Amino acid sequence: MMQSERLTRPAVAPHSGLVLFLRTHEGGKAFGVEAREARTGAVRWSSAPWKPSGRTAEFRADAVQLVVTSKNGKDFAALVAPVREGVDAVDRGVATAIAAIFAADSAGKGVAPVREVKVPGSGTATPHDTAGTLAFADGTGARIVDVTTGAVGSRLDRGSREYLLKVDQYFRMDDAWPSQDVLPTGAQKEDVPNHGTSHGVRGGHAAASWPSKKEESSSLGLPMNFVWALHEEQTGKPV
Repeated sequence: MMQSERLTRPAVAPHSGLVLFLRTHEGGKAFGVEAREARTGAVRWSSAPWKPSGRTAEFRADAVQLVVTSKNGKDFAALVAPVREGVDAVDRGVATAIAAIFAADSAGKGVAPVREVKVPGSGTATPHDTAGTLAFADGTGARIVDVTTGAVGSRLDRGSREYLLKVDQYFRMDDAWPSQDVLPTGAQKEDVPNHGTSHGVRGGHAAASWPSKKEESSSLGLPMNFVWALHEEQTGKPV
């Protein structure tokens, strides 16, 4: 157990054995990362206070995120804040997401970010555990950012396969692969396999559930039997 003082948004750094927390400074004018040993709760490192903007009117403290992503066994923490640059009583400002990136294997106090990244548009950040990337998504699409380099990728359309695989991850299987080839053994066969559901994409594979040929229902008429299958990310074929 540990006492939490201005610590929120816990996130696990899977390769570092750490639990990271978002620390609030100056009553919500600045933010930081505090990394604690998962086994003992001892503080491994803490960052210097970081301000998304010099003007507090440009961001909301309750919208700041702490997310973790990993690449080649190395974890990275990102403080992400949606900012309205130049907002005032007349001007709504320019929507921008600003991220401060930290190496999860840091040590000591007052750790500075390894880089800061600005991403055009608003939206929240979603981690990708195996690619070192974050997806910055809004209602119509997303941009993928490589936190290891700071490179901001081109915009992904919401209806594209790459958006479904890299951002959404919970989608109808026929939206990504409109083919009977993706139907696993034991699943019900229909003219269009629109009843399979992806439950996440990681490491080149998608995990999906399908209604079983051996159909059974609960007393309320809800389906109970499913075939769970692992599918290749690029082709949709069952592994």
